[in-house]
Parts: sequence; C-alpha cells; structure tokens
Amino acid sequence: MRRPYHLVAAGLLAAVRAIGLALLGLAIIAGTVRAQGYPERDITIVVSVPPNGMSTRIANALAIGLTRVLSVPVQVVSRPGESGFLGARSVVRAAPDGYTLLLGPSSLFLFDFAALPDAGYVPERDLDTLLMAVRAPYVLVVNPSVPARTLTEFVAYLKARPGTVNFAARWTGAINDLLAAQFWAETGTAGRMTYVADVGAIRAALVDGTISAAFQNVGDIAGDVQTGRLRAIAVTSETRTPLFSEVPTFTEEGLPGLDAFTWQAIAAPVGLPPDVRKRLEDGLRAALLDRSVMASLDALGSEVVATDSRQFARTLRDARRRWRSLLLPTGNTR
Repeated sequence: MRRPYHLVAAGLLAAVRAIGLALLGLAIIAGTVRAQGYPERDITIVVSVPPNGMSTRIANALAIGLTRVLSVPVQVVSRPGESGFLGARSVVRAAPDGYTLLLGPSSLFLFDFAALPDAGYVPERDLDTLLMAVRAPYVLVVNPSVPARTLTEFVAYLKARPGTVNFAARWTGAINDLLAAQFWAETGTAGRMTYVADVGAIRAALVDGTISAAFQNVGDIAGDVQTGRLRAIAVTSETRTPLFSEVPTFTEEGLPGLDAFTWQAIAAPVGLPPDVRKRLEDGLRAALLDRSVMASLDALGSEVVATDSRQFARTLRDARRRWRSLLLPTGNTR
C-alpha cells in the first residue's frame, strides 16, 4: 500500500534536515579542530624597516610573549628596503595561514596608494589588519647648536632662516614628515626636509648637527634628550611624557592640531580563516597585555593599546582622513 504523499514529503524533509544537521556538526567539529590545531609550527613576524629601530624592539618583546601564549616559537625577521614596502610585499605574497605576520609603523598602513603605485600593495585590499599594538608620541628635537629653547623661540629661529633649517624624516609620508609639514603650515615657517630611512642615521645626524631638527619617536631619542645631546622643544601627546616630564606639549604651547602618535600595527595576508584570525587576535592581545611585555614596551616609551581589528579599522579611517591632503603629491610640495 502506497503511503500518502504528505507523509513521504515529511519523511524526505526530515531526512534532509538530519543530513544538514550532520553536515553542520561536521563543519563545526572541523573548525574546532582547525582552531585547536593552529598554530602547529613557527610563526614569523616580518619587520619591514631597518633592524635597529623601534619596530624591531617592539617585535622582539612581542615575540617573547606570543611564544608563551601560543606555545610555538615566534621569530622576528628584518626585511628592510623601499621605505618598508619590500617587507610589506613579502607578507602580502605569503600564504594566509597565520604563520607570517607584518609588524610595522603607521606609514605602512596610511599611504594613499593611488598616489604611490610603486608600493606594490594596497593595505585595505591585501592585508587583514589584526590590531594596533602600541602607540607613542613624537617629540620635536633640535641639535644644541640651535639657540632656541622654547617653541616660540624655535618658530622665530625658523622665520629668520626661511627654508634653510635642515629637518629629517624617514620617508615621504612618514608621520614625522607629515608633522613637519603641518608644523610649518600652522606656524608660517618652512624648512628643508632630508629623507633618511634608517632611524639610527637620523639620530646620528641630529647629534652631530648635520640635521638641525626633527620630529622623532620619544623612545628613539629619550636617552639623547636626557643626556643633553639633543634638546626637546615639545611633544605631540595630549599630556606630557614620563620620559621627560619637563617638556611641554604642543597643545600647551598653543598648537593643539599637532597632537599625533606613531603607532605599530600587526597584519597578515588577506584571507585568514576566521578561526585562525580569532586565535591570532586573542593571542596577540594576551601577549601584549602580559606584565613583563608591557613593562619592556613602557621602557621604550610605547603605550600598549592592543585594540581589536574593528577599533583599528576605525582608527585607520580617521587617520587617513586627517593626513590625506598631506599624503597626496599636491599637498606635499617639498
């Protein structure tokens, strides 16, 4: 005897549902196994700037914490060149499996790549940004041969020598380059910019007087300021830095628009599996918030922020809006 059609249909629907639930269960199990299986081998953090700079020191501190959190070796590899683009491209071309990460300064993520096609990658398209690791303010420093001791005196010094005082930045579009441009615009002054990709070389040129002034990461030149080899004029943070608390902020000196931070971010090749991405974000945040890691980074003048990827995306959008006119060739005429 044939079963009624509606009973057959109900039976088929139940069977389909059972198969669907079984497949869903297998997918969940597979995802769990994959998440639990990652990482299974060494992780490489690529630093795309010269090895004696802040990025390398931050990456080394982070690697120690991440090794403890993820229970696999984490190595730091320096691949400098082409203003940081060489190392960034090597990460972009790597497999999106969570084993190759990029740690770099804000300029690697902020560039208007329509104006810089030679970079060879577009951050929004080619990278999965994971988090902002740390941030630090800049400080305007001068060689002691410059007679100015205050911001007012330094502005007067520049106005008396229009376009002749040597400044330095790491490359076109680096935050210290953009800060100098904004500083000149807001004070009605001008200087002569020299680009030196090696932060150690900038420091040496400042100390020997080849370069008269620069906006530098506070951690890079704290020792030189404290020993008198360089003189600090003002810092770009909202409040004074503990590294030299006697130095005022630009806001205190009447230039609130010069509040800015350099930051170091971590990204991976675009296309990370969601479970691997979550494991990485959680692991990176746990490593950065480890007390010993935080202490070592604090000693470098870097504040741990450990923002998640959504917060980082918002920060990037805001920063790109802020610096866009200065990043474009028409906005930077030096």
